[in-house]
Amino acid sequence: MAETHKLKWSEILDDCRELAQQIDSCNSIVALGRGGLAPGVVLSHLLNTNLINFGIKSYNDKVSGEIRTYQTPGLVFNSDYRDKRVIIFDDLSDRGSSLFYVQDYFEQCGFTNYKFATLYIKENTKFVPNYFVKKFDDNIWLDFPWEIT
Repeated sequence: MAETHKLKWSEILDDCRELAQQIDSCNSIVALGRGGLAPGVVLSHLLNTNLINFGIKSYNDKVSGEIRTYQTPGLVFNSDYRDKRVIIFDDLSDRGSSLFYVQDYFEQCGFTNYKFATLYIKENTKFVPNYFVKKFDDNIWLDFPWEIT
C-alpha cells in the first residue's frame, strides 16, 4: 500500500506563494476542477487575476479511470483570451493524462500563449508542467486538505 503524505493548509499556502513567484503574472488562470479549484483561488488572488473552471475528472476512489469533462471554458473566454497569457493549473501532475487532455483542448481552440502549472508532480509523470513546486515519489498518495472524505 502507498504511503500517504497529509498536506496541511499552511503548506499549500506556502507552496501557492512560491508558485506565484515563479509565474510572476498572467491574464487568467484556468483551474482544473475539482483538485485545482481550492488552490487555484489562492493563486488567482496572489496573481491578482481571474479564475476560470475546467471541470474534469480522471480518478474514482484513488483509481485512475477514463477522463470525463464536466465543464470547459466558454466561447467568450476562448475568444477574449486566445492570445493572452493563460496559466492552466492543477494541484498535481500524477501520470499527466489530464494535463495532456486539456492541452489538446487548448490547442484545438487555437490558444497560443498558455503554460501549465501544478503545485506538485510525481516522479514519473509523463507531463512536466512549466511551473511546479515539489516532486514526490510515485508511491506517495497526497492527501489534500479539501478532500474531506
